[in-house]
Amino acid sequence: MKKIYALLLIIATLFAFTSYANTVYVYGVVKNNGVPVANKAVRVWADSSVANGFCYQIHLRYTNANGMYADTLNCNLNIPTVKTSIDGCNGAVVINTTQVNANFSAESNFNLSCTTPTGCVSNFFVGASTAGGTPLAYLSSQATPTAGDLITKYKWVFGDGSSDSTTSPSPFPHVYPAYGSYQTCLTITTAFGCTKTECKTVVLIDSSVLNCHANFTLSGAGAAPSTIQFTSTSTFVTGGTAATFSWHFGDGSSSSTISNPVHVYTAPGNYNVCLRIASSTGCIDSICKTVTITNPVPACNAEFQFALDSPTNYKLVRFYAGVNTAYPNNDPVVERKWRFGDGDSLTGNVQNPTHTYANAGTYTVCLRVKTQSGCISELCKTVVVAPPPFVCTAVAAFTYIPVSSLVKFNSNVSTPGANDTIISRKWVFGDSTVLTGNVVDPQHQYAHPGIYNVCLTIKTVKGCERTFCAIVTATNVNSNCVPQFTYQRIAPKKVAFNSTMSWIPVGDSIIERKWTFGDGVSLTGTTANPTHEYNNYGIYTVCLRIKTALGCVNEVCKPVIVQDSIVQPPAGTNEPIKIISLYPNPVTIQMNTVVWSYNNNVAAELSIYDIYGVKKWSLNKTLLQGNNFTVIPTGFLANGPYFFRVTTSYGVKSRAFYKM
Repeated sequence: MKKIYALLLIIATLFAFTSYANTVYVYGVVKNNGVPVANKAVRVWADSSVANGFCYQIHLRYTNANGMYADTLNCNLNIPTVKTSIDGCNGAVVINTTQVNANFSAESNFNLSCTTPTGCVSNFFVGASTAGGTPLAYLSSQATPTAGDLITKYKWVFGDGSSDSTTSPSPFPHVYPAYGSYQTCLTITTAFGCTKTECKTVVLIDSSVLNCHANFTLSGAGAAPSTIQFTSTSTFVTGGTAATFSWHFGDGSSSSTISNPVHVYTAPGNYNVCLRIASSTGCIDSICKTVTITNPVPACNAEFQFALDSPTNYKLVRFYAGVNTAYPNNDPVVERKWRFGDGDSLTGNVQNPTHTYANAGTYTVCLRVKTQSGCISELCKTVVVAPPPFVCTAVAAFTYIPVSSLVKFNSNVSTPGANDTIISRKWVFGDSTVLTGNVVDPQHQYAHPGIYNVCLTIKTVKGCERTFCAIVTATNVNSNCVPQFTYQRIAPKKVAFNSTMSWIPVGDSIIERKWTFGDGVSLTGTTANPTHEYNNYGIYTVCLRIKTALGCVNEVCKPVIVQDSIVQPPAGTNEPIKIISLYPNPVTIQMNTVVWSYNNNVAAELSIYDIYGVKKWSLNKTLLQGNNFTVIPTGFLANGPYFFRVTTSYGVKSRAFYKM
């Protein structure tokens, strides 16, 4: 299985609110006077005016029978706008510039108002061959429509009572019933209704009565472009010599009058080359031969991704073949056949189909593609149609109150998650004592004062299991007060402290708090919730000493971490928000994200979108200055490509990841 990853770096120098993207899905319809135009060439490219960089690429796509086209652009920079163009009326180029929307797609439609051209020219070339006693002539159309028009029908009337209608201008032979002169006519009809007829006299002479015979050899035919050497081997008898040579190369180019010309064919195809000679005695003869110029079929590789529509509609699967990048330039896919593994299939050229399965199960889905050059490739993948796995959203937590060496715990702050219930609690008190069952608020008597690592593990009906641990201080039995504090970093070097959970017996009160912040600075008084800003990053030992009205004095110390791996903007950028990393990528159950913020206290929405622009998950979070770490659940996502998006007042940042 191929995995399509794109490291999508989004660069913006202005703090705008525009949604930019690195991968953009472009689509639209081409109509003429309201009628869909099939097989119309559409050029699609990324706007070259991308800020802070240059990402210019151009793709050629063709409309289907309904006039629709689609393409995917990829760039390592933002693509704010895309451009599309077609050849309009009378060959004029029509260009659309389209803003990329919030779903990372751009719709660009064309509606022409072309009038019917009045001019077209019917013309054809005749190369007669009488070798072998067969009255045969090669006929080749050289008709031309007006610019912007297209020949849709060729009708030949051979002058011998027969006719033929074809939509192809390719050279072909026609055998007449006998030698002689025939009035042969070609009538063409164009898409815009122009009809013209050209007639010529075709003269067929028995080669046995000629005193000259046209013939030639060729060398160098191969893949386009090919340079072909033509060499006349014509013969002249009864004293005649060559007077004139007339070559027609069958590709609409000008003819040649030399005996051994060289001609370059630039495109693959079968070309009818004719040589007409005239001798000094007045003999005229001609011969035609077919020259085949090949087009080696380039390699191509089918590729597609898929995703379940949603947890509640998991039987509907969305398939996405817009990730196809393994096709040579200017070799668009002209046919896609999908086999969905349940007996259903889809033919045509549908790029991004959806399919609803009747039952859950495992299916082998295959995509067979054919390109314009003839390359055929098929890829099969296993698709598991099943409800997404259960996502554990339970949270284990507890509070505690130390009463000397007796500590009272309470876990009613634990939550089981939606439609779930906690069925067991396991307490590990850090002194080799374990309590099992489902006790919500146990008490534990420690034999000795000290600091203990207490852990609570909860289990739910649906099988979810979560563990929470905290450092608990059990003081000397004789102590009548227990200082405690928590802390939270509110800025890169600024920390807020809270000591309101310190315990004292009923009837006593704290009359003095002394804070020692570990950097040589201390604070005395009665401040319960101070803030302190450090000059440098590091790990500091912070101590709180309390004194009560009844004379109890006690102290507690903790290490406080004040550090950040990145405190300056990442090299080479002045962005206010930047996605530093997503790991692992591809993901399975959860993904670790690192988002860097230039400013402090930035309101942000972290979200996951699928490739169709549907939001699958979101979380509101306040970003601090520097690196912000967030663990995101991904087990509920179906396998396939997704975008991690950070939305702030400075705009939208996104990066692709893949779920396995």
